[in-house]
Amino acid sequence: MYNANMTSSQDDNRLQSDARLLSERMSKLDDDDKLPLIVEFAGSPKAGKSTTIDIVVHFFKRTGFKTWAPTEGASKRTPSYLRSDLVAFNAWALNYAISEILTSYHNVEKYDLVVLDRGPFDSLAWMRVLKDNGKLTQREYECIENFARHPKWSKLVERIYLFTCIPATSMKREHESKLIQREGIAMNEEMLTKLKDQYLYLEKDFQKDNLSIQTFSTDEDGDPKDNARKIVNDIMDMLKNRVR
Repeated sequence: MYNANMTSSQDDNRLQSDARLLSERMSKLDDDDKLPLIVEFAGSPKAGKSTTIDIVVHFFKRTGFKTWAPTEGASKRTPSYLRSDLVAFNAWALNYAISEILTSYHNVEKYDLVVLDRGPFDSLAWMRVLKDNGKLTQREYECIENFARHPKWSKLVERIYLFTCIPATSMKREHESKLIQREGIAMNEEMLTKLKDQYLYLEKDFQKDNLSIQTFSTDEDGDPKDNARKIVNDIMDMLKNRVR
């Protein structure tokens, strides 16, 4: 478990040692007994989600776990020509995420860990914003939500890590890495405020179904390794339960 009294160096060394021992134990499991642990990272743009994913995935790969981290669909795989229609754009991203869940779960490679950079939870937050903006009717949204939350795939995701930050901070971080400081269709404070509200609404709603969500607020700049350590420890605990 995470120990705040340890120095980061001591904690990292302990984590590496524990992880290597655990990966060796998991490698001895029969293929019939191996099912991947699937987790989703979701949250506000520029809240540190992708940076934390990189740290977590690097750790588990380096310590011997068979780890799969699909390319994030919304910004890197979704066809760019869909950006003019945010309903189509997010519908494509939702279906991409579900396809990655099913593909990795049933893959003959028998992964130990699958890390989703935006999944069904994240897509639903965007769909709720679009509904409130009049782009979807209530009935249309309910059809999408029922599909996204179908237990055939939603129950395969065992943990959601939700990263949030205030819209002004998201915009500040966005502009720091850009020469052109112009708001976009999604990257503007009004849209980001609505999106954050929907993340927090869904957080409570999903927890009614006993889906575990851990939330990380990154309003203040900090070392992304701090949150990564907590998540690594949490994933380790879940993986340990599979070999007991």
